[in-house]
Amino acid sequence: MAALLMAVQLSSGMTTANAQIANPFKAIQKLVEEVAAPRAAIRVIAQPVQDPFGPKEKEARENRLKELGATYLVWVDGICELNDEQEKKLTELITKLATAAPQELNAQQQQQAQIFRYLPESSPVLFNAATGPAGKFLTDLKKEISQEKILTDDQKIVLEDAVQNRAQWRHRCYSDELINLVDDQLYFTPAQREQISADFAQQKPLRTHALYAFHNYNYYIPYEPATQQLKHFEKHLTASQEKRLDDLEQSNPSSHITFNGADGVDQWYVTLDEETNRQQEKFIAAIDVRVSFYQSQNEIPQPDQRTLQVAGKGTTQKILSQWRENTLQTLRQYEDMQRQNNQNFSFGLQYPEVQNLEADPLWTHTIEKLKLKDVGQQRAKMIEDADLEYLLAMLDDELWLSKDQLDPIRELLRNKKAADDPSGYARSYYYSKELLRFARIVHLLTEEEVRPILNPQQMAVWDRIKGYFRVQGNYVTMHSRHGDLQIGSIK
Repeated sequence: MAALLMAVQLSSGMTTANAQIANPFKAIQKLVEEVAAPRAAIRVIAQPVQDPFGPKEKEARENRLKELGATYLVWVDGICELNDEQEKKLTELITKLATAAPQELNAQQQQQAQIFRYLPESSPVLFNAATGPAGKFLTDLKKEISQEKILTDDQKIVLEDAVQNRAQWRHRCYSDELINLVDDQLYFTPAQREQISADFAQQKPLRTHALYAFHNYNYYIPYEPATQQLKHFEKHLTASQEKRLDDLEQSNPSSHITFNGADGVDQWYVTLDEETNRQQEKFIAAIDVRVSFYQSQNEIPQPDQRTLQVAGKGTTQKILSQWRENTLQTLRQYEDMQRQNNQNFSFGLQYPEVQNLEADPLWTHTIEKLKLKDVGQQRAKMIEDADLEYLLAMLDDELWLSKDQLDPIRELLRNKKAADDPSGYARSYYYSKELLRFARIVHLLTEEEVRPILNPQQMAVWDRIKGYFRVQGNYVTMHSRHGDLQIGSIK
């Protein structure tokens, strides 16, 4: 089960005889729920695996493409003022492309899809991802519009200008979201953000998504490694940020420390000692970038810098001591299981998050005492504004919003504080961050609020997207190939 891969993996080399002794899977799952559940990103309620190429998924794909085509048609009409004959031809073209059989996959591609695709390709985010069906559909649609000479030359010029303006705006949104992802770790000053953003504005080709992650998770969303993008930041960094960047540029960054039964119990404790020292170095680097940030904005006197450093080290010691104690307790439980069952299994436990510094009373009290809170809030506002535009771009992916619609939707998102992260889900739920964001949008914004802004075609898409998410209490559930998928909390 994919949900347990983030915390536990039974060794693929386990012999049949060993497996028959006493399968520890349920016991391991119980331990994971007790120890790691507060930080777990996804929980799956197992059901029979469904065919990703079956009739239901093909029908969902076709419906999504038809609805996407309808919203695109309205957007083009608003730009080009189509006549009845043009609108009829475009509608026929959309229907033809939406109902065309998907490209046949060879045996290897089908096997990969079975292994890695847990959510239907019609799901929000995946539908418009680089590997999703929307991109090819729109590319084919635009190509055929040109070949069929449906539009006049003047209409083509006006449409191309509108397409380029939309692409430039979305490039800024995606670039700023990437900056936010790295800023979360490196603490950019306003001047640094401006410089990096200016560099990104000149990049070609234009950025078409912001699906990047430092953690190596792509089971549900096709995240690309953020490490491949860090070269765009390097020339703008301070010495303390460069040191912190070293932690992020690991070849296979992970949020988990892994223990293997085959290594022997003694090695587990050696590994823990090594990782504790490494985590301490990582936290010290994280403190340094924060102190450097506040120093650059306020010119903190040397004694106050020292106070901030001491507070950071004290907070680090507390966080790491608690993490180490919890990890030791878990290792002892697994040690008993290993000795009783002689099973060859591996399991993972989460590293402590450096962002936990921000919520610790010692750190927050020191920030307030040194009168640095306003500076931190200004930084948070810049991040929130960029997040807001990114949420708007995510909606635009699905709805093809007109210029007249952007401002009203932007205000709704701002008023509902849709970009806020009160529960830390953006950091905690690595697997499903964008899905949670989408779920939060469609449940924060009511139908009564969006219906006066959106056209009927867009409302059909809105209702379709909302149907992918089921909210029970604060938790969001989606349907996956493996059953009901609990992707996290929206509050």
